Amino acid sequence: MSLTKRVRAGRAWLFWAGYLAAMVALVTQNRAGAVGPQIGLVYRYVTDGAMVTVLVLGLVFSAVVGAVESSAPAATAQRVQHPLLRREAALAVVAALLVGSFWSTAQYVHRWHTENEAKAYVAHARSDADRYRGLPIADGEVPEAIVWKVSTPWNLASNLLAPAGIRFEPKVTDRLMALDTTGHLHPATVAGQMRGTRTGDGCGIRGRVQIDLKGDVFDPNQWWLRIGYIASADTPVRVHIGAVTVKAQLSKGLNAIFVPGYGRPRAVELTGLNPSVVLCIGDDVQVGPGVVGLG
Repeated sequence: MSLTKRVRAGRAWLFWAGYLAAMVALVTQNRAGAVGPQIGLVYRYVTDGAMVTVLVLGLVFSAVVGAVESSAPAATAQRVQHPLLRREAALAVVAALLVGSFWSTAQYVHRWHTENEAKAYVAHARSDADRYRGLPIADGEVPEAIVWKVSTPWNLASNLLAPAGIRFEPKVTDRLMALDTTGHLHPATVAGQMRGTRTGDGCGIRGRVQIDLKGDVFDPNQWWLRIGYIASADTPVRVHIGAVTVKAQLSKGLNAIFVPGYGRPRAVELTGLNPSVVLCIGDDVQVGPGVVGLG
């Protein structure tokens, strides 16, 4: 209708078509590979097109004060009456738009209700948290299919699962748990970003021991210390690492202890051991994030 009843309206429509074409091309080039065929249903990629459409409609149907050659009503002789440009045609266009909108919305909602990985992830985590109640869980990032990395720190499991009642309370333990990519809990180990250096063969340790650390932690705000050891008997111990000092208990035999901490430590010190207890601590001293262990 604007093309038949207003002059120079086609210029604005050409701008609109070019903008939408460029927008679709950019989204397809940069995001289609990651999002897949559902990208056309993701509103945030095309919302700027709505603003441009409103601007173009204003340029098409209104004169711009002070502008040179803006759109204007055509002379009566220039107006062309086309048989399709009737009320029925306008209603058909609106109906098609509404049907398409409802279809797009339904497909978008269906995907989130049936293909949402976060739903299964939270369900698994909640079930396993009840099963292993009382054991500390190492915090960490959830898969990007659930929360994008750019959302840090909201992509941490502790933030995602807090509404589900799952608490991440770091404490000294001999059994640390970690979440896998599906939300299930497994015994954890430490991805060593810092490692301890032993003296001699690491055995025959009595009373007090200091272990120097090499490397650096990626995130000084949260990490775990893991010490693998062999003890001749049960014994209390005080673990000093950086600004953290905790009391713990070492058990007889081959075991490991996990200590949460923060900062950039340079050494680990163990004190308060029973004088009669002999320890063996090799190179299994690591500082880093808690991750799912092997096996």
